[in-house]
Amino acid sequence: MRHFTLILTTAAVAALMAAGCQEKPEGGDGSVSLHSEAEMTLPAAETDSVISFTATADWTATVEGGDWLSVSPASGEAGEISATLSASANSDADARTATVRITCGADEATVTVTQEGAAGEEPEEPEEPEQPTGKMPRSISMVLDEDGYLYHHDYTFGYDEVGRVVSMLFKTDNGNFGWPENDYKFEYGQNSVNINIEFRSDELSGLSVVEWTLDS
Repeated sequence: MRHFTLILTTAAVAALMAAGCQEKPEGGDGSVSLHSEAEMTLPAAETDSVISFTATADWTATVEGGDWLSVSPASGEAGEISATLSASANSDADARTATVRITCGADEATVTVTQEGAAGEEPEEPEEPEQPTGKMPRSISMVLDEDGYLYHHDYTFGYDEVGRVVSMLFKTDNGNFGWPENDYKFEYGQNSVNINIEFRSDELSGLSVVEWTLDS
């Protein structure tokens, strides 16, 4: 009788040991390490953003809390992973939030994504024109044809704080000009303008002063 009981006990212990060796934690082995921020904010416009993480085994990624956000790829094998989050445009005034859940074995990581509402975006400021309306441009370049010979006239202007021309530099490659470079400086009086002109060439230079009287 004792011999029979011992046999049953030994068999039971062996079965328990075998079951214990085969049993694994639910979900299997694996871990995930998130390299991106755990929280991110996206603009209301249609937007793509990238998250990165390391998975030591097969992994999956799901989006919870809204069909306006998707993740690609949504699954893969172990390695260094970069996944793209794609958010559709948010036309509502209120912000919205969804969660991306990355699972690898029994481990998981989450990224909370908030998308701003349409009313939360700052309006784009119009670009300032390069030159205010009604004023001369900063420079003018002309190509002139004189009996089949092409030459260039280049003008460069400077302005003061109220938009008046205070300088003009003239250059030409026309060899018929005795002074291929002229530098004009404008000085404004109460009812007059003094113009100082410096003429320059490779060999000579000169200075001339002209005064204009303005109509009151």
